[in-house]
Formats: sequence, C-alpha cells, structure tokens
Amino acid sequence: MEKNVDEVISRKLGHSEALNVRLDKTVPTGLKLTKRICNENCVFSKNMAVACHDDNSYRGTGTAISNTEFIGAVKKLFAATGKKQIIHIAGDGEPTLFRGELLDLIKKLRELPYVSSIKLTTNGTLISNGNPDLATQLKRAGLDSVNISLHSLDSGEFNRVTGLNSLGEVLKGIDCAITSGLRTTINCVVRKETFGEVEDYIRLSAAKGVKIKFLFMIGGADQAYSNNLIEKMVALLSKKTTKIYDYVDGYHAEKIFFIGDAIIEVKDPITNNCPNMKCLVRDKCLETCRYFLRITPTGSLQPCGVRNDNIIDLLSEYTSDKTIVSAIKSGGKLLGG
Repeated sequence: MEKNVDEVISRKLGHSEALNVRLDKTVPTGLKLTKRICNENCVFSKNMAVACHDDNSYRGTGTAISNTEFIGAVKKLFAATGKKQIIHIAGDGEPTLFRGELLDLIKKLRELPYVSSIKLTTNGTLISNGNPDLATQLKRAGLDSVNISLHSLDSGEFNRVTGLNSLGEVLKGIDCAITSGLRTTINCVVRKETFGEVEDYIRLSAAKGVKIKFLFMIGGADQAYSNNLIEKMVALLSKKTTKIYDYVDGYHAEKIFFIGDAIIEVKDPITNNCPNMKCLVRDKCLETCRYFLRITPTGSLQPCGVRNDNIIDLLSEYTSDKTIVSAIKSGGKLLGG
C-alpha cells in the first residue's frame, strides 16, 4: 500500500517531463467505425447523460488502424518532440474485448525505449478470465498499471448504472490485477448515490491497497450538476482527514486524501490550468480531466478534448514534425501554447 505521501506524489511528478498519450485502441483492426463497442451500457442519471466515455473518439468516419500503425504513430510523436511518453490505452469502448490485439499492442509498445509506462483503463469485467487470467497476461506483456471502473459497490445499483450484472466479476478482476503485480486504481464517476457508499470505498481502498479515484462526468446534460457533486465530495472527504495534498502539474489538478490506510483522489473540474492562454475555447474547456494527446482509432492526432480545429492525420507522409509540434502546442500539452 502506498501509505507514504511522498511516494504517492513522486509518482505524479515527472508527468511534466513526458507526453501523456492516449491510444484509443477499443476496436479491432480494419473495423468501419460507427459506434463504440462495449459490453456495458452505462447510464448515470438524467442530469449526467449517458455513456462514461462519450467523448468524440469516433469523430468522423474511417477504418480502425492496425497495431503496427499505432506504433508508427507513437514513433512519429517521438521523432517530432524527443519526449518520452506515458501511454494510456483507453477510449470510447472496452479494450479487453479484443484481448489478442490488446496484448500484441502492449508487447510492441514495451519494445520502445522512450515509452516510460503503459496504462490501461478497463471496466474490469474480463480481466479475471483465462488461464492464466488476463490481468497476468497483461502484466507479462508489459503493462504497468490498470484503472478499473467501479461505479458502485452495491450489486443492484451497479447493475442499474452499467446495464450488466457483473459486480462480482469486477471485484474478482481487481483481485487478479493486484495479484499480478499491476499498479491498480479504481475509478468511480461521482453520482448522488455515491455519497451513501463513500465509507465502503474507503474500506475497499484500505483493505485492497488500491487508490480510489473519484471522477466528474464530462459533457453531461448538466455539467454544473456534475461539478457540484465533486465539490460536495471534496467537502465530505475534507471532514474525514487533515492529510490532504493539492496537486497541480501544468494543466492537471486534483486533490489526494489520505484517510487512514486509504488513498482517495478527486479530479478537479473547476480550475483550468492549461498553459495555452490564447485558446479560443478556453471558457468551455474541461482539460483538467482530458489532459491527454489522443491517437484516435483512425490514426488522427487529437491534441485537445474540446477543440476540433487542430486535429491532424498523424499517419500521413505529408504530416511534418513542425505540424505535429504546432498541433501539440495548440492543445497546451507540455510544449507551451
């Protein structure tokens, strides 16, 4: 368990020295993109809209690129910037549905000396499957850490939110991830129902030795409603401890609460720390959560989670290093704005 504050924070520091790159590997090679592919169908509330990753990963149309093309895109980013990369495999859908391609991609990424770490976000329903279990296979392939979505610890509420009666499988997946040696974090989108389960999450964090990350909904039907829930969560957790760390690294902000042996992280949806002060959509930006560069399923570079005027074709032979750097700067990612 990361009980030492300095140990937890030191892992956060250093992100400013690398590019945070999200690979949207959530569909198999060659698939015509039409909609997200997931075995869950998350519905949070009428205020917070539908689908926890409904975030324009599938903007436009096209065909999903191969793992070899993803690696080529990562190489082009390094050639243009000279920056090490923290790779986060996530996106609009569930990556573990295509385990063969997922394991192959991780192995290929692990061979790149400038990839400093590889993370995966998953709903956790499938990582206990297999012999050895998928979590162990992911670790052996080169994965460093996993974020597992767990939006309720009550079986009935979990089923209502996700549309899948699989709380037991997710909890088993968490155990498999921990046993495999993967650094494990639990993600939870804060809803009004979450407040009745806060003590359960704190106990889970302490018992399993994992961090709980409370997130806010992005782009829901009522963003102010979602933001207000996070403010209430911060107020509640603040009453439970005096050991609070306010973490800001460039554009990224959060609070980390140390409550006994539990570690609770809360994303900050209010403060915009993006260094690009000239951005034309800054007043609409929620970059405190969307702080990745994205390589989309079709091979485009999407430097910002809000703008659509700076997306470039990363795989095109005509896309120069200068164009790549300019796009990254326009998104305020580490290279200035």
